[in-house]
Amino acid sequence: MDTLFLRAHTDDGTLAYLLPAGSLPLTQSVEMVIREAESEEKDFVIFGIDEERYRILSLDMAGRLVFSPDRDGADYIYLVSDLAELPGKKYRKKRNHCSRFEREHPGYTFERITEDNITKVMAFEEEWYLMYAPEGDRDLERERDGIKDLLDNFVRLGLIGGMITEKGKVLAFSLADPIGNDTVDVVVEKAMHDRDSAYAVINRDMAAICFGRFTYADREDDMGKENLRTAKLRYHPCEIKKKYTASLRR
Repeated sequence: MDTLFLRAHTDDGTLAYLLPAGSLPLTQSVEMVIREAESEEKDFVIFGIDEERYRILSLDMAGRLVFSPDRDGADYIYLVSDLAELPGKKYRKKRNHCSRFEREHPGYTFERITEDNITKVMAFEEEWYLMYAPEGDRDLERERDGIKDLLDNFVRLGLIGGMITEKGKVLAFSLADPIGNDTVDVVVEKAMHDRDSAYAVINRDMAAICFGRFTYADREDDMGKENLRTAKLRYHPCEIKKKYTASLRR
């Protein structure tokens, strides 16, 4: 079948599926989701439906599914050249953040993540989690576990990564995944909270040093978090890719 199905249970018992991805025809794979949810007598919602697949499903399954815009799940798309060069007046504050970091950390270096240095990133992630995760915070625990899985499979997954270090100590890191010939998906970006300007630098340096063969960087969604939405908008995306959810029509 060579198609990936992912689902989770929400707090109210609804089944939450990501849009299936793989070789099965789209409508057929969604039909399988519907049959599974109905067999378990569960409500369900399908996330991550982009505009192209929305057009297909809204025609093929108009009588069965109801669709809703998902602003919280929209992807922010940027020109790599903008992230790398921070050109013009609109990026002045970002350039100032980078300049401040460079003044405060004149000996900093940017390193590509490799098999030889990845253990430093693993240690940094664990340090970050222990410092900032409230006891019992399941979201940050799951985030830490997901990042560990990415790092454990860094080479096999074909990921791109970079870190900022000073005197051997990691200050920030980022992981990205190529998607197609012209786009790279930034899946992780982490820095210590007391070095917030490190975010501007790791963002800039990743684009300038690691993303040269790509035109666009997808920095994913904001999850409906106002502070994250504001931060993403301040980098002036060239496109915000609409997403939709689907559920069974009652």
